[in-house]
Amino acid sequence: MWVLGSDHKLNHIHLDSGFGTPGTWQIEGRDFSAAPAAVSRVESQFELFAPAETCQVLYQAKQSGWFANQTWEPIGGPLTSPLTAVSWAPDRVDILGLGPEQQVLHKALNGNHWEPSKDSWEDLGGKGLSAPVAVSWGEGRLDIFCVGTDTGLYQKTWIGDWIPSKTGWAGLGGHCATQPSVVCWGPNRVDIVVIGTDNQLWHKAWDGAKWVPSPGGYTALGGSFASRPTMVSWAPNRLDIFCVGIDRQMYHKAWNGSMWEPSTTGWQSLGGEFISAPTAVAGGPEKIDVFCKGRDNQIYHMNSQNKTWRSLGRVA
Repeated sequence: MWVLGSDHKLNHIHLDSGFGTPGTWQIEGRDFSAAPAAVSRVESQFELFAPAETCQVLYQAKQSGWFANQTWEPIGGPLTSPLTAVSWAPDRVDILGLGPEQQVLHKALNGNHWEPSKDSWEDLGGKGLSAPVAVSWGEGRLDIFCVGTDTGLYQKTWIGDWIPSKTGWAGLGGHCATQPSVVCWGPNRVDIVVIGTDNQLWHKAWDGAKWVPSPGGYTALGGSFASRPTMVSWAPNRLDIFCVGIDRQMYHKAWNGSMWEPSTTGWQSLGGEFISAPTAVAGGPEKIDVFCKGRDNQIYHMNSQNKTWRSLGRVA
């Protein structure tokens, strides 16, 4: 896990053995403008992509261990937003972010080859209000979503070529106040949740043939939230969503395959007092780990087994 401190340094911690006793936070001395996008394309190896304060993107790969103050490789820019990274094959990583004119920029690591080149990025057009997010439900497939400056949600797809076009985007409607959270729990299935300008959560899904409830419509899931949501899936037809409310407590809702729990517009409080958006990871069936930053600047962790918050220590 990586956290960007108020001093613009990256703080890293690694938890293993069933999230036993946490170790010490390691600090990367370089200055960054956002936390890195981290992706793993093969077991025991991960890649990091992080925008430096100069807006140039830096890259580093590691097979194991921590690498504070080791060499970062510049891969061009400038990019002015946090990044997203997705892998749809062992030799493929796609990276996206916003450029200086709020356009979506893209590049890919294909084996050991950068596309379009090591120092350049592909302009995918648009004008984003928030950083893009991307998911893949199969090899050679990439779906990108971005909130436009009109607060509507927009989509672009790669299936050997860009659809609707390289710089064109398909509108999905909505009035979005945050970056969306997007999950694929199976082939040809995409679920999207986003906080609306009314502060409640809204949901839509691609069911393999059409957008539900409609191409421009969303289903209201209630709540009153202060942060972007995070959503994970640990099984087909299963979704778990976490949001920080305007009261700073963590809230949870789940889709169990046939209905929303505790109800369509109801939420389960998980307590706490938080100042950041949460991050959640599904590690297997019925196993979820949630992380969030508290008012005391400590990072807190809860898992679906013990359901209690514990501190992982303070980050600057």
